[in-house]
Amino acid sequence: MNQLNGSIPAWLFELPRLEYLDLSGNLLQGHIPISLSSNISLSLKTLKLSVNNLNGKFDFFLLRNCTMLKEVDLWRNTELAIDVKFLKSVTPFQLRELMLSGCNLDNSIIAGPNLFVTQRHMQFLDLSNNNSAGSLPTWMFSNETALIYLGLANNSLVGSLDLMWRQQSNLRGINISMNFFTGQLPMDISSVFPNLTVLDASYTNISGHLPSSLCNINSLEFVGLSNNKFTGEVPPCLFTDCSFLEFLKLNNNLGGPILGGANNLFSNVGEIYLDSNHFEGALPNNISGFMFIMDFHDNKLSGELDVSFWNISSLSFFTVASNNLNGQIYPMICN
Repeated sequence: MNQLNGSIPAWLFELPRLEYLDLSGNLLQGHIPISLSSNISLSLKTLKLSVNNLNGKFDFFLLRNCTMLKEVDLWRNTELAIDVKFLKSVTPFQLRELMLSGCNLDNSIIAGPNLFVTQRHMQFLDLSNNNSAGSLPTWMFSNETALIYLGLANNSLVGSLDLMWRQQSNLRGINISMNFFTGQLPMDISSVFPNLTVLDASYTNISGHLPSSLCNINSLEFVGLSNNKFTGEVPPCLFTDCSFLEFLKLNNNLGGPILGGANNLFSNVGEIYLDSNHFEGALPNNISGFMFIMDFHDNKLSGELDVSFWNISSLSFFTVASNNLNGQIYPMICN
């Protein structure tokens, strides 16, 4: 990242042996200087122009001769209009990475027809923050795709998530937050996504129960399911068996005992947000681990705080406000 400003010179794209062009994180303005008459390098594999102030219209058809193209990253150019309609039935390139978050996307990005139908090797796809509308397209989850990361956050997508719950053994990161989906998490989620690391489905209107098979995903590090319509209890194994889990946020209509009723809890979950639910009963005794944030406010907890909370040396934020706790606050809190 630098502070380069002005416009991008057209001659850059016509360097005959150009394979990799990265001008991300600058103050560049104007349009991307590629036209139908451009003699763009046929060796181009990577094009990264993210986090600039580019504008105008960029048509992917202008890259029709770049048979070696693998990566395109135009993330966060809010005034840049992106056209993904393709004038040929088969695209000359097979992308591995396409990052278009925070651009001005044509709605055909979801509805089609577009270039994605022919992409069979896409691994990283981010279409977040674009106000895209419609339902999930079938091309995203065909058996021929090899997605590792899918970002659809902060759009206006609607409808069922059933299409996503087909077996996607390659997917490691999913962010579908802030949309208007319906449906539930699959009960066999560990079979659908056996290698999942990140699951963010907060603010999506989904409902049902939290599947206990989440605990069988050994690679799981981040779970964000807040502001949905989940009910029932939290599987206690989320706090005891997920050795790599670092972030858990579950603000919903969940109930039952806090932390799944686990006592003598040792947890490595660094951030736990269980606020604004209906958890009840006492907090566990002899709690220990490496927690940084524990947010239990606005529940129905009762009883006294165990002194073990003040022995968690890593704890920097702790709230149990708006509950029914009683007893005293021990001076050990000062440590």
